[in-house]
Amino acid sequence: PVLLPWSGCAQQRADSGAKTRARTITGAKALMARRSKEAVRKAVIDDDDSDDDDDDTQRRIKALFARDPALLLKRCSRQLGWDAAKSAGVLVEYERFMHLKVERKDFDARELSPSSAIDEMWHRHVLDTKSYAPDCVALCGAVIHHDAEGDRDIISRRGRALTTLHHYRRVFSQEPPVAVWAFGDDIVDATLRPGASSAAAGGSTVAEERADAHPVPKRGSEDAHPAPKRGRRAPGPVPKRGSEAAQPAPKRGR
Repeated sequence: PVLLPWSGCAQQRADSGAKTRARTITGAKALMARRSKEAVRKAVIDDDDSDDDDDDTQRRIKALFARDPALLLKRCSRQLGWDAAKSAGVLVEYERFMHLKVERKDFDARELSPSSAIDEMWHRHVLDTKSYAPDCVALCGAVIHHDAEGDRDIISRRGRALTTLHHYRRVFSQEPPVAVWAFGDDIVDATLRPGASSAAAGGSTVAEERADAHPVPKRGSEDAHPAPKRGRRAPGPVPKRGSEAAQPAPKRGR
């Protein structure tokens, strides 16, 4: 065997350690590159799956309400006095609301809230117990519950309403039609774009509905009460000297 001096052994160990570190670094970079590619590929697949899930949910909702929507529409027209155009417009937005409920898995009414018009149609659907529960199970495998006490806490309901409108814009990439999505809450309704009205719903915008509820009297009409003009009050008659109305001042006595 060849005996190397101590300095030579130390150099060999240093070179061996440097090669080991280089191989480790190279392997780590390769592993990170593979994992990065896998992460990107998985993200693309998940995004495609999400789009597929949305499309599948929309198809199931369409199939569900296409079976016999006439009964629900007639029930709303009979009980709420809606015309056919408004009932049809609310039905479209009710389908979208159910889409959001399924997408968010909000089966216990903790995250999303319907607008006033959609809530009325939802009531008519829920009360048809023979159809509602099977419809929900066929749609998402669970019953979408309606919270009858959800309007007691105004602050919580306002938060759910704003969350619902946020997800509506995110999912459908458009503004909710004001005529259907008015909540009757000034703070929430102020976030609705006034021009986003639905002709199919046969309704007006929130501003128009408020104007109808509180009309401003026109000038010249009987309802208008003109403000009194400012002026000096007419002075009363000044009693003349020597008249009965004039009372002489009492004389000073001693």
